[in-house]
Amino acid sequence: MRSCKKIFVALLVGSLFMSVATAKADEDVNHLLRDKNWDELVKMGRPAVCHIVDYLKFLNKSERAEAADALGKINDYSAIGALIKLLNDECKITASRAAIALKKISGQDFGTDQSEWIAWWENYNIINSAPPPPSPPAPNQRYTNPKKNI
Repeated sequence: MRSCKKIFVALLVGSLFMSVATAKADEDVNHLLRDKNWDELVKMGRPAVCHIVDYLKFLNKSERAEAADALGKINDYSAIGALIKLLNDECKITASRAAIALKKISGQDFGTDQSEWIAWWENYNIINSAPPPPSPPAPNQRYTNPKKNI
């Protein structure tokens, strides 16, 4: 019976340690995002992708372009949905950088044609039996910044 208690305590302590470690990692990522430290976020790789994607709505147009570059450098398929959405960004530079990132990640080249990218992404997911893409943007959906004029 004592060994069961020891195992339970060990699991509990391990679980608490993992929670603290995860919270610390999230805090580090959020700090890097606030500082717009794209190079460090790129070094983090895949774990940074969802944070960058979630943070896009708070960025101004030049920062969204830098975020698109960072997502391309991370080179992870989980960024594709957000990059497709950025293709119709109000800033053409951001759209162009999103297209470059998409080309790098996917090996495909549809330029900034959002509808072509959506069709490819949906087909890719069907062929590869992957789950549907995360919230695919509607054709001509524009990414707008709620903090205009930043």
